[in-house]
Amino acid sequence: MKRVFLSCAVIIGLLVPSISPAFSSVKTGATCAKLNSTTTAAGYKYTCNKSGKKLVWGKGVKVVVAKATPSPTPSPTPSPTPSPTPSPTPTPSASTSPTESKIPAVSGKKLCDLAKLGNIGNGIAGNGGLIGSGIYSTLWEKYNVIEPSNFDTIHTSVKSSFANISVGALKKMPAIDFYIDPALLTNVNLIKAEDALTKVLQLEAFLFPAEYKTPISIVIFNDWAWLQKIHIDGGCSLNSAASRANLAMDYASGWASADIGALYLNYSGSKQSNLERGTPGFLAAHEIFHLVQYQIISQTNYKTPLDIPGWFREGGATLMSPLVLDALGELNSDHWPFSTMDNGLSKENEPKASLEKLATNNQRNYTLGPIACEFLIYLAGFNNYMNIWLEMAKGKIFSVAFQDATGINLKDFYYMFEEIRPALGIPIS
Repeated sequence: MKRVFLSCAVIIGLLVPSISPAFSSVKTGATCAKLNSTTTAAGYKYTCNKSGKKLVWGKGVKVVVAKATPSPTPSPTPSPTPSPTPSPTPTPSASTSPTESKIPAVSGKKLCDLAKLGNIGNGIAGNGGLIGSGIYSTLWEKYNVIEPSNFDTIHTSVKSSFANISVGALKKMPAIDFYIDPALLTNVNLIKAEDALTKVLQLEAFLFPAEYKTPISIVIFNDWAWLQKIHIDGGCSLNSAASRANLAMDYASGWASADIGALYLNYSGSKQSNLERGTPGFLAAHEIFHLVQYQIISQTNYKTPLDIPGWFREGGATLMSPLVLDALGELNSDHWPFSTMDNGLSKENEPKASLEKLATNNQRNYTLGPIACEFLIYLAGFNNYMNIWLEMAKGKIFSVAFQDATGINLKDFYYMFEEIRPALGIPIS
């Protein structure tokens, strides 16, 4: 009620000068009737003063009238569209046994629920026009690209290509279900590891097919019995749970399971020290890219084309680690020594092998492979590099998918790569 009265008083005060003729003769020096009386006229306040034997209005003082501030009318606010948010770290159950877990997935998805995948759509058109029908003096002329004189030329181009395609990726957060082994919950480095994993997945999620809506499960474990139990609790059969918690995998620090969209980080035994000295995001970027690869080709009913070369599959995942960390500003020089590592491995692993002849199970797929993938992105761009997976999703063999996506004949690519290997610091021994 008080607010209404004040507002009305101000409005009346503003209107009075214009409707009251009695105030029209008030001005400095004009006669007034009562000593010390006051009045306001035309925005000035006058006081009746005595001048000699007369009473006159003194010099007017400008009056500052406070304008009434209307109360804001609330406007309807649209309901926010819910966006996926990272799941909080699960709280351990009251039991202290590391083999017992009652940690639910926040998303409500059981660990062994199969991902529901729709069609993944069409990728960006390839560069088929690059292949000419004429006679060229070199393959570089045929594909209208500049032959790189050193690795830095390729490296700069690839970082730029990835940065351009990943712009805006951090604005979107995928759904993440963390499964944490209770034996690791007291490790002071666990939160740091979770933060790193979340950031890496947030950046890399843009590579997943648009229709892929299933939350990613990240399993961080120390105890193999606990790992098997959470799969049983999550709906796996006993055989499936046993195979997913197979001690034969203990040699690996991490792996991905595409059919359930899960990433596993192994901190069992001596590997627990990796929480202190390792870079969780580096390994995660590699394994998350494997999830991307196999979710894209899942249209072939999870049957991976048998002819995907190891350098393309493992080399691509290995390359993703420094690309993602670099985009996040967390890369250091130790994360990109592929040429140095390959020169060391080549002494005992097929030192005379060309990229084309490199065996699928050769460790050099992790060192020579990422260099070859960088060279491919340099030639075709990151979009067309990724479109190779899209073309394989249509059931094409690797060589056909490669050419349809990039516009480059696979045999030509192998020849060009071998030609520039000395300039890249990885000559055939």
